[in-house]
Amino acid sequence: MAIQVAKIGELGTDQVDDIVLLSANPSAGKYKTFESPVSTNYQVPEGKKLDLLRLLGCHLTGSGGVMIGYGDDVVNNSSTPPTNFVPIFMSIQTKLSPDMVDIPIFSQVPAGKYPCAKSLGQEEYINVWGLKVSI
Repeated sequence: MAIQVAKIGELGTDQVDDIVLLSANPSAGKYKTFESPVSTNYQVPEGKKLDLLRLLGCHLTGSGGVMIGYGDDVVNNSSTPPTNFVPIFMSIQTKLSPDMVDIPIFSQVPAGKYPCAKSLGQEEYINVWGLKVSI
C-alpha cells in the first residue's frame, strides 16, 4: 500500500513505498555501511530515494558522536570513507557513557548509494529510520 506524502513548500507529492530501519555498529573513528534487518550493506534501489527521519544512537564508553553520509561503495569498519563520501548529518554527544540519543533528522540518500555511519568517538550503536520513496 503506497502512502502519498505532501512536501511543505513544494507542489506535488511523493509516493512512499516502505518504511526502512537500518543499523550500524562502527568502531571508534571508523566508517560502516548500514544494514537492514534482512540484508547487509543496504543500497538505495534505483528509482528510489531514502528520506532519513530519525536517529537512535548509543555509545557505551566515554563521549561520542556520529556522522551519517553516503557513498558509492561498501565500507566495513574502515578508517577511510567510501568513494565519493557525502556527509549529510552529524551529532556529538558530550555526556559520558552510557548515553542514548533520539534525534529527528531530515536528510536524503539518493538512488544507488550506500548510506553509512562514522563513529566520532567510541564504538557506536546506531539505528536510523527512513522512508523509501519513488522518484
